[in-house]
Amino acid sequence: LQFVPQSVDIRLCTFSEQIQKGLSLALFEVRRLRQEMENLTVQIVNISTSVPREMIWKAPVTITYSAQDHSGFLNGSEISDQLRNLTLVEFSFFLGFPVKQIAEPSQYPRLNTSPHLKDSWLRTVLLGVQEQQLRNEAFQMEIERKLAQLISEATLQKRRWKRASYAGSNTV
Repeated sequence: LQFVPQSVDIRLCTFSEQIQKGLSLALFEVRRLRQEMENLTVQIVNISTSVPREMIWKAPVTITYSAQDHSGFLNGSEISDQLRNLTLVEFSFFLGFPVKQIAEPSQYPRLNTSPHLKDSWLRTVLLGVQEQQLRNEAFQMEIERKLAQLISEATLQKRRWKRASYAGSNTV
């Protein structure tokens, strides 16, 4: 969530119940649109913020939750893919608070950044990123997800085209 009003205490059960109900409704709506009528149960794992209580209305609130159906807990990537079919406005409507990031799975494979693999590292330069965004964990997850999508699409292509241009004495 982008923020919650100062009058709302995120530590109270009523807040977590409201969020749980909103998540359940959002998932129900997404599954209804996909014509999947299987019921899901949402369980709130944690609600937290990184700032003191008196400044909470200015800071994002992170909600960690899980979803399960009759066969057990569902993969976080699957749930986040489903929820990303909603717009930020729609998802905010269901939760009752402005949403900053719709959904990201909390488990990502960690890259091996040891010096032994330095030859295989890739460097990408992004322009227009503000320093404030770099400290946001949602930004890092979003970049990881987008790069993973690009890599998976690139590996699925049968034919590859290489395009090069020159910038100074470097080939790009």
